[in-house]
Amino acid sequence: MKKMAFVSLLLVLMSMSARGAVAHQTRVFDACVTVARAGQPCRNKVTVIARDAAYVRAHMRPLHAGAIARLWRLEPRATEWIKVARVRVRDEGRMSYRWDPSDSDIHNFTSWRFRYVLPQHGHSDTVKIRVITPDI
Repeated sequence: MKKMAFVSLLLVLMSMSARGAVAHQTRVFDACVTVARAGQPCRNKVTVIARDAAYVRAHMRPLHAGAIARLWRLEPRATEWIKVARVRVRDEGRMSYRWDPSDSDIHNFTSWRFRYVLPQHGHSDTVKIRVITPDI
């Protein structure tokens, strides 16, 4: 009888801890992109000249400070997303990644797409970066 009570108690405790382990969705997970480190508006899409930096930013609520988000990129006309970086979520729920597109990233008429993913919590909206040829 004691063994049966112990097994029952163990099953109850396991089911309670399993419920706590299920991840929750983020309420806010917004991404944006800008061409300046600070002081410029952050938008859903930008156009940059090859070899100029673009900053892919995001913020999330709840904060998830210290968690590791993944940044995924979709090449113009491609169908498969590729993981390009792991970014730590800062204390205020923000993350940022600097992308330095090269000449091989030029697609004058289509855009690269980026989005952050926090496993088991969801993903940010998608932002677009169009890379164009430098004027000579």
